[in-house]
Amino acid sequence: MRDPIDADTIREAIAVGLDVWGTCPRGGEALDLLIQRLEGHARLLLFEVEELSARMSGRTHSTAVHVLSRTRQTLAQPEPGSYVEDLAVAVRALLELAETPGRIPVGA
Repeated sequence: MRDPIDADTIREAIAVGLDVWGTCPRGGEALDLLIQRLEGHARLLLFEVEELSARMSGRTHSTAVHVLSRTRQTLAQPEPGSYVEDLAVAVRALLELAETPGRIPVGA
């Protein structure tokens, strides 16, 4: 059985990751923990959106394919200095697609 998506917890991590000038940790254990949380959320949502994308159509499908590709690239090749923000943006896009996948045909 798959872990359920805890959207509120994911949104909290996204908010911290995007708050570069405020609550986002600048280094140390707190930053490592945030990165681990965002990477975990990304991997969970990658699986979810990948499964949904096979049944999406039109622009939503195209968007999903782009977001999936970009997220994989972000995870595989972190950009120093912007990795936390890049992860937070990717996770935010994945969460949006997971929560509002567009019109999914019945029986698909």
